[in-house]
Amino acid sequence: MIDLQKFKNRQTIRELFNAIADRYDFINTVLSFGRDKAWRRSLLRYLPKRRGLKVVDLATGTGEQIRALKKDGRIENMIGIDISEKMLELARKKLQHSMPPVHLLLGNALRIPLEDASCDVVTMTFGLRNTSDAAKCLSEMRRILKPGGVSLIVEFSLPAQWLRPFHLFYLRHALPQVGAFLSKNREAYRYLNLSIEEFFQPRELSDLLMKAGFKEVRLHSKTGGIVTVYEAMT
Repeated sequence: MIDLQKFKNRQTIRELFNAIADRYDFINTVLSFGRDKAWRRSLLRYLPKRRGLKVVDLATGTGEQIRALKKDGRIENMIGIDISEKMLELARKKLQHSMPPVHLLLGNALRIPLEDASCDVVTMTFGLRNTSDAAKCLSEMRRILKPGGVSLIVEFSLPAQWLRPFHLFYLRHALPQVGAFLSKNREAYRYLNLSIEEFFQPRELSDLLMKAGFKEVRLHSKTGGIVTVYEAMT
């Protein structure tokens, strides 16, 4: 059995994502039956209505969340931050001709290398459960947001009761096997299954966001509750 907390230390997480980076996007699409792109695009509807937005994407990975948002006319500047050098290398290739320009930084979401009140939007897609301290990460998000800003978090959750037995079977049996076959890394996708099951559920994470200093949190359930979007306002 994997010790999740031990597994989530900075070096282990970096090594894990460096190891699976080359096939990460393809595997995500296969394991989500193509829904991953729609989940990322759904954040567009929750962006503030004003123009000139500065957006920071944490755990940016290969840049897929940035690519889903970057063509929106409200966004003026985007920064992506990730702990994995290999993921950022792929993101740079993918986003090198992007408009608006994208700045990619190697960094830790528990110590975001940005000033207080320096951005309008913080996004984090399928990354929060990989941190060793979710509460600290949420506090860091709150710190870098301007007044009137919003944090948009996309994370896996356990679905409605009628769907849950089928979903848990998929998580525990199919996902680790398929992920291991495609990535050649069995440990990475066994970790994925456990990290989803043991992570905070929507109401628990909503409470953590409020404790981190956000004024209002809205929950948006996707695909029967398999994914939840958290819209947290400052």
